[in-house]
Amino acid sequence: MQVRPVDRFVVPALPIHWHLTCDLYHTTHCFKEPTARLNTISHQHNFTRADMTQLVAAGAALTLVIAIAMVLLRREKRQLHVARDALQKLAESEERLAHALRGSDDGLWDWSVVDGTRWYSPRWWTMLGYEPNELPSDGGLWKLLAHPDHQDAIPDTIAQFMAGTADHCVFEFELRHKAGHYVPILARCYIERDADGEAVRLSGSTTDLTERRRMAQEREQFERKLQETQKLESLGVLAGGIAHDFNNLLTGVLGNASLAMNDVAPSSRTYSYLMEINDAAGRAAE
Repeated sequence: MQVRPVDRFVVPALPIHWHLTCDLYHTTHCFKEPTARLNTISHQHNFTRADMTQLVAAGAALTLVIAIAMVLLRREKRQLHVARDALQKLAESEERLAHALRGSDDGLWDWSVVDGTRWYSPRWWTMLGYEPNELPSDGGLWKLLAHPDHQDAIPDTIAQFMAGTADHCVFEFELRHKAGHYVPILARCYIERDADGEAVRLSGSTTDLTERRRMAQEREQFERKLQETQKLESLGVLAGGIAHDFNNLLTGVLGNASLAMNDVAPSSRTYSYLMEINDAAGRAAE
C-alpha cells in the first residue's frame, strides 16, 4: 500500500521499535471510538494491542495538548482584549488631560526625589520665553532662573514642605524671563510620600501671575481714585451746605441794609456805607 503525505502522518518518539504510520481517518475515529476501532486497525496493519494502546495514548496526549493550547489561546485573547481596552481608555484620558492643560495655560513639572529626574512641560518653558528643554533640566534650573531675593528662599521652602507631613504646598516666587524681566509665579505641588512619610516625588503646576497682578494694580488705582472722588463729593456737599447757610445770612444783610438806606439821607456818609454793604452782599449772593 502506497502512503501519501497528504492523508497519512508518522507519530514520532514513541517507546516502540518502529515508526507508527496509520490513516488519518482511522486515527481520528480511533480517538473517538477506541474500543470499536482497535481491532480493525490492528488487523489491517498487523499492530499488536500494545502498539495500538501506545498509539491511542499518544493521540490522547496530543488531544490534551491541543485542548490546553486552545484554553491558553482563549485566555491570551481575553487578556489582549482587556489590555486593548485599557490602552484605549488611557489614550482617551491623556487626550482629555492634554486639552485641559492647553485650556488652563499652566506649566507642569515633576520631580522624582528617588532618582533625581525632573520633567517640565512645554508650557513651563514658553511661560519664561524658552524653547522646551533649552536649558538643562537639573536641580540647579530654578536657582539659575530665580530672582536674587528668592534663590535661597525657594529651596528652603521646598525643604520645609518635604520635611513636614502635608501632601500639598503653595508658594510664590519670581523667575527670570529669557528677555530679562522677572515673571511672578504661583507654584502648587503635590508631595507623594512612602510608608515612612518620606517625600519621594513632587508634582505640580506653575501659573504666571503677571496678568493677575496687573489687574490687581488697576483695581487698586481705581479704588484710590474712587475714594478721592468720594472725598471731593463730600467736600462738595459740605460746601453746598455752607453756601446755602451763607446765602441765608446774606439775605438778611441785604434786607437790613435796604431798610437802613430808606431811613438815611442819600447825601449822608452813612448812606454811602450802606450802599457799599448792599453791593458787596449782592455780589456774594450771586
